Amino acid sequence: DWTAADVVKVPVTDLQLEQFTKWINKQVGKKYDLLGIFGLWLKRRWQDDDAWFCSELLVAGMHKFKIVKVDSQPHRITPQMMYDGLKGKV
Repeated sequence: DWTAADVVKVPVTDLQLEQFTKWINKQVGKKYDLLGIFGLWLKRRWQDDDAWFCSELLVAGMHKFKIVKVDSQPHRITPQMMYDGLKGKV
């Protein structure tokens, strides 16, 4: 259902939120990782270290500041995997 949205609240400390926000803001203006998203689906490591796709960016930042533990490389995490992990489904 493309008309619905779900909000996932992730517990963070004030410090984690500050660090994550600063880091995310430094990513503004970087390219969209088109090769990375294709590599994700084709199981290839084609991501660009200076570009991001949505779940890759969020997972990398949350992992960097120990908001979540990630057992896979951020460029291997699909949006659905991120959602399921944050909802405690995996």
